[in-house]
Amino acid sequence: MAEVHDHSHLRKFSELSGWKLEEGHQDIRNMPLVAPDGASLGRIDDLLVDEGAERVAAVRLEDGRTVAVEPLEIQDDRVIDHGAGHVHAADARTYNAKTVRTA
Repeated sequence: MAEVHDHSHLRKFSELSGWKLEEGHQDIRNMPLVAPDGASLGRIDDLLVDEGAERVAAVRLEDGRTVAVEPLEIQDDRVIDHGAGHVHAADARTYNAKTVRTA
């Protein structure tokens, strides 16, 4: 799991008024995060936004850990954390959510 250690510049998506995700299916809050072998890593509590880049940079788990979004793959019922250096399947929906300021 690619844990993010310095997330002081990131803001919780749930606390940003006037912001939305460009693609609604990328709202992965409350979904389980699992390893490629299916082992549970936790439940996603919130999305962490880099306001300057206007993108989701990490997710926050219910236990407070933060995980970078680059190795994440969204499936219908879970999110898989492939970790750094792993190859995704050609049809995988990798997480690359852009946010849009609406206000």
